[in-house]
Amino acid sequence: KMVTTWPPHFPILGIGAEKFAEWVDQMSEGRLKIQVYGGGELIPPLEGFDAVSQGVAEMCHGAAYYWAGKAPATQFFAGLPFGMNAQQQNAWLYSGGGLALWEELYEPFNL
Repeated sequence: KMVTTWPPHFPILGIGAEKFAEWVDQMSEGRLKIQVYGGGELIPPLEGFDAVSQGVAEMCHGAAYYWAGKAPATQFFAGLPFGMNAQQQNAWLYSGGGLALWEELYEPFNL
């Protein structure tokens, strides 16, 4: 199960989650199936963090800044105006230690 913060079939963001599920199905030759639930279908739209943490869903498609109330540093792991661009964020995550920090931040939440 993948929950999203976006309404079902929401242009760009919601459709992106649905497309991801299709690609996983195709690339795994049907061995992996992801059921996508738009915001409000399985849980309230902004409760994806808790849903995955508690095992209600396996994945959440949302933006880390929505979880700032859980841990303010989550905002560093989302695209923000005047923040890092995609290339800079990927460089930081995969070459600058950012991914290890992200994992450390989410570990207390069972994520």
